[in-house]
Amino acid sequence: MNSELPDRRLAQEIIDCMGESGQPPEHGLEFVTVGLDSFLEIIEHEYLGRLLGEAGGSAFRLVEGSYGAGKTHFLRCVRSIAQRLGFLTCSVDLSPAECPYEDAVRVYRAAYNLVSYRFSSPPTDTMKNSGSKSHPETESVGENHDCARDTVPSIQPEILQGFTNILRYSVQGKLPFPPLKSLEDVPVENFTFRLVCQRFMDICRQGGREDEELVLEHWLGGSASYERGILRQFGIYDDIASDNAMPILRSMVSILTALGFPGVIFLFDEVDRQSCSASVKHLQAIGDTLRQLIDLCASSRLPRVMFFYAAPPEFMRLDVASYPALQQRLARPLNMSRSSPQSVVINLEEAMQSDGSFFRELGRRLAKAAVVAWDWQDFDAELLETNLGFFVNFMLDHVFTGGYRSFVKFWIAILYRFHSDGQRRLTEDDLSSLLL
Repeated sequence: MNSELPDRRLAQEIIDCMGESGQPPEHGLEFVTVGLDSFLEIIEHEYLGRLLGEAGGSAFRLVEGSYGAGKTHFLRCVRSIAQRLGFLTCSVDLSPAECPYEDAVRVYRAAYNLVSYRFSSPPTDTMKNSGSKSHPETESVGENHDCARDTVPSIQPEILQGFTNILRYSVQGKLPFPPLKSLEDVPVENFTFRLVCQRFMDICRQGGREDEELVLEHWLGGSASYERGILRQFGIYDDIASDNAMPILRSMVSILTALGFPGVIFLFDEVDRQSCSASVKHLQAIGDTLRQLIDLCASSRLPRVMFFYAAPPEFMRLDVASYPALQQRLARPLNMSRSSPQSVVINLEEAMQSDGSFFRELGRRLAKAAVVAWDWQDFDAELLETNLGFFVNFMLDHVFTGGYRSFVKFWIAILYRFHSDGQRRLTEDDLSSLLL
């Protein structure tokens, strides 16, 4: 990963984002990524390059790490690599209240809204203005889209977001491959979904039938608000519901890859979980869904797709242990490494060396970003290195909960204090007052 200096605007974004929440920034990840190179190289070359790209296969990987250990950071690194290689990506935050993984309809709605493509170069002015009409299901996330309620399509012009926007761009010939006129030969699990996609693309191609286009778009988005009379004219009588949402999600993947994309990378991140209060029925539903995904990937019935599911260690220890069929599939003698690249589990705790070297390198990179962001003229690199070593040892000895996130937030707070009040040697009293 790049350890050179970011420009000032990017450095400010890195420091502001990571200092406020401890979360990784949307941009500039390469400047603050430490200890993940071996995992990311395996994913890029063994999976995105060889398994999906060359062989047309698929895979499921469980990303394991305690809260604050850097799971979100890792997933964003994977997303960045996948986008660079031309893959579609879809990042979905899971939580019991907003988007429970066992609620197949809400997971589908999130995927429908959030599947994205990053152009290798910014689109032309024509492309920027012709991707989407002002339909509520594509321009913003409606009330029915709980998993993505606070998410709106990216304002970055090089990002195309939303399943129906991607279909529109395909029809208009604005994707980097020839338009696909017919979906008839695309293998899907849900034939109604394919039919609706075909009707939607035909209407987009013909133009002038916005009422029908909107109804079909609402259906594809899993909305219940549409004119059923129009659907009946097209021979569509089914709805997207809990019993067909996951097959429809997989059908969406099949159609997207048929359009010409090399594959789709799903990044599911458990941002909040309540395993202890979850019912046996809900845990069974989660286990069933994951087991089905693993089996589909193993059988190559869902080509050119990769699923990442990020969860804390108790997921393996408690949830998976109570579901033998899933435990057998996730059980592994070794975690993913260069010597065992086929392992299903990626354990991020391994990236954080017990000697503190991970945090010392991360601290150096954050300091570099702070120097640029704040135009820090009197920065003393030698004193900073001494204070960083002292801070890392103190955190490891006395405080360390929350891993990556706690370290990032507290270290940026210390850097800010040094910038505003002047650098001096840290003492144990300084850190105790700040951290304990």
